[in-house]
Amino acid sequence: MAGIIWQSGQPLVVNDYDNWPDRVGDYSRGVLSSIIGVPLLSRGQVLGVLGVGREHAAPRAFEQADIEVLTQFGRLAAIAIENARLFSTAQQELAERKRAEQEIEHRLAELEAINRISTALRGAQTLDEMLPCLLDETLNMLGTDAGVIWLYDLPGNKIIRSAARGWFTQLKDVKITTREGIAGHVFQTGNAHISPEFVKDALTRKVVLPQIPAGWGGICVPIHTEQETIGVLFVSVQLPRQLGQEEANLLTTISEIAGNAFRRAGLHEQTEQQVRRLGALRSIDMAISSVFDLRLTLNILLDHIVTQLKVDAANILLYSPHTQILEHGAGRGFWSTTQTHLRLRLGESLAGRAALERRMVSVADLRTQQENISKPEVVFGENFISYFAMPLITRGEIKGVLEIFHRAPLDPNEEWLSFLETLAGQAAIAIEDTRLFEDLQRSNMELELAYDATIEGWSKVLDLRDADAEGHTRRVAELTIQVAQRMDMSETELVHVRRGTLLHDIGKMGVPDSILSKPGPLSDEEWVIMRKHPQFAYDMLYSISYLRQALDIPYCHHERWDGTGYPRGLKGEQIPLAARVFAVVDVWDALNSDRPYRKAWTSKKALEYIRSESGKHFDPQVVRVFLEFLDDYFAKEKN
Repeated sequence: MAGIIWQSGQPLVVNDYDNWPDRVGDYSRGVLSSIIGVPLLSRGQVLGVLGVGREHAAPRAFEQADIEVLTQFGRLAAIAIENARLFSTAQQELAERKRAEQEIEHRLAELEAINRISTALRGAQTLDEMLPCLLDETLNMLGTDAGVIWLYDLPGNKIIRSAARGWFTQLKDVKITTREGIAGHVFQTGNAHISPEFVKDALTRKVVLPQIPAGWGGICVPIHTEQETIGVLFVSVQLPRQLGQEEANLLTTISEIAGNAFRRAGLHEQTEQQVRRLGALRSIDMAISSVFDLRLTLNILLDHIVTQLKVDAANILLYSPHTQILEHGAGRGFWSTTQTHLRLRLGESLAGRAALERRMVSVADLRTQQENISKPEVVFGENFISYFAMPLITRGEIKGVLEIFHRAPLDPNEEWLSFLETLAGQAAIAIEDTRLFEDLQRSNMELELAYDATIEGWSKVLDLRDADAEGHTRRVAELTIQVAQRMDMSETELVHVRRGTLLHDIGKMGVPDSILSKPGPLSDEEWVIMRKHPQFAYDMLYSISYLRQALDIPYCHHERWDGTGYPRGLKGEQIPLAARVFAVVDVWDALNSDRPYRKAWTSKKALEYIRSESGKHFDPQVVRVFLEFLDDYFAKEKN
């Protein structure tokens, strides 16, 4: 059974197992009456198989509703397996410093992007809400504004443009057949298609070529459910940027999430209990995905456990591998706080036994188990009778124990126990994910400090190369930050402003010393080279995602308010605010400093120049704020 599901990637139900021709011989007849299995799918790959069987003692045929419920559990299991592998890979790579600086940051960004999209889709209630949400989040993740989603319309056997952004909104055709163009090709084949430039792509429909702007390429991926392809997703970028196989893989993962989300939106739940339980799992999954406060996540989990299992109380004990002690993590439904002081060794009491033996421990009547309870006052002071302890295990390691208490006899059925096991798995994942996230946060903080130290080192090297500008970078960095604060820029923006200021002349690394240190005026040919340093800065820094948001100043600080600057001739508020602020500060510091070709100006003369360039070289609002800042600064100096 497992081999068939592994090969096909599809669920399998056998309701007469004894007479099933593919039954493995080692499984004797008369044990199982029926079986059901589903693949554990992630990113289109089968990670394993989840199987359930019924004995002849309790025969019942499996139905479509069972397949759908087990498929949901299989998806959660696949996500847990995939997350475990990803985080395991991240931990291994952290041991290799240089590779970790790139891989962990990339992997974390990818996981966060997928998490944001998955969370956003889960938050939407209808397909109409999901479509723009998916498209906007995807485009934002890839840093572009052009994309479209086409969905299959069964009655018309066509794919319909269901959500569009950027130049895709200008296309006239809103319906095409499933065999037309790139969209039809991807829909039919089920394979992603990478196009360097759409207007030169042989698959592009000739009728739409005049409507497609030149210089745009991208990726088209199919949107799948478990059973079928239901649409395609386009993302487009402008040359010279191109999207490759890595982005195609990421978009494929997102499209799988989207396909399953779209399918869920169109399904009617089979029973009220399934609705409640799937809703609980959804809420828990959201908490695990988006909340990295372990106590808060466990409290959310316990709320659902108590409600969905209809029990009086629940408790989670966290295991410390260093002390080998189980300690209270979170609890619900207790009359007193006695259990919050509970500390158990492995093997001690019922919970300790469940952890040590790695199996569920259940007691129908706690009153008969006084000798096996380390602190009877916790149990008998609460009038508990029924008890269950589930070990929380992930990647083969004990993370804690989930305890269930009830003040009356409890005789749960198989579904109840199965749901308890699922919830225990969720709790284990929550504990593991939170601890891994905390480790990653510490690692990222160390990486960020290392990056900033490197940036400061680069700025010092630039000052040493240009001896006449010694101290210039440090001065303009401090002054730019102070003026930017007065422009109400956020703390996050100020971090990128500081980095951009320190690297504002990084492009001059590409300018020869003979030009950079020339004592006299530059020739026309030399100015052509000198004016390339903003583009040099862009080319050097854009590939470093960590510094991409700091590019505004190195790339745009020679743009002018009236549009006569370089390298792109931006005008007015087309110029990023950070670059507009820095331009004023940079000129002010340069005028007040000695240069090989002139002596420093007086402050009065420099101020007159700044005022005269307002509305021409500089943003008038920035000039006003800068002059107010200088007035306050000189007043403090006088006092």
